[in-house]
Amino acid sequence: MSNIDKMTANEQLFTELTPKESAVVEGGYATIYRHINRQGGGITRYSLDSNLVNDGFNDEASSITVSKGEVWQLFEHINYTGQFRFVPEGTWNLTDLGFNDKLSSLRRVV
Repeated sequence: MSNIDKMTANEQLFTELTPKESAVVEGGYATIYRHINRQGGGITRYSLDSNLVNDGFNDEASSITVSKGEVWQLFEHINYTGQFRFVPEGTWNLTDLGFNDKLSSLRRVV
């Protein structure tokens, strides 16, 4: 198989992945937690979530961990509306960002 054939096969593989699968391959994620300092149980997202109401996390998150090399955008309301914050890699208490118990949707930016 030539290098061109390999590249085409690889491109095809990645275009067939769902956003979650491609994020897993790339290693990106954000985990949000009910309490500060990664306490109180959490949920992990790999690309986006337009409505945390469905997950029981609407206006409930108090901390977040963003994987290395990632930036996530957090929104006050569902469907990526309202006030927002950009959060780079690391672990953050949302109280420090003025966003405690305000998160309703989020998406991966980088």
